[in-house]
Amino acid sequence: MGERRIAHRLENQGPFGRTMRPEVDFVVDPVSDERSRVSLVFNAAAPLPFGLRHVVDLGMGRWVRRLHVNDLQMLKHYVESGDLQRTPLP
Repeated sequence: MGERRIAHRLENQGPFGRTMRPEVDFVVDPVSDERSRVSLVFNAAAPLPFGLRHVVDLGMGRWVRRLHVNDLQMLKHYVESGDLQRTPLP
């Protein structure tokens, strides 16, 4: 069994009411019969003017990183709970 990609697309309201469309992909790569490596590919850019984007990026970097760490911890818990075994991959 080779690598599997689970794509998740979102749409929500960003800063100043502008629409954001973040993309989150989980790449599941089997390492052995009982283990898999999961990589998270996250792509999102706030719809902000050029100068303001850099200021916001500086302030939000730590906050977004904490969210990513939390998401990965929840994913790890989900995978280790065995629920992934019962959920077919696309």
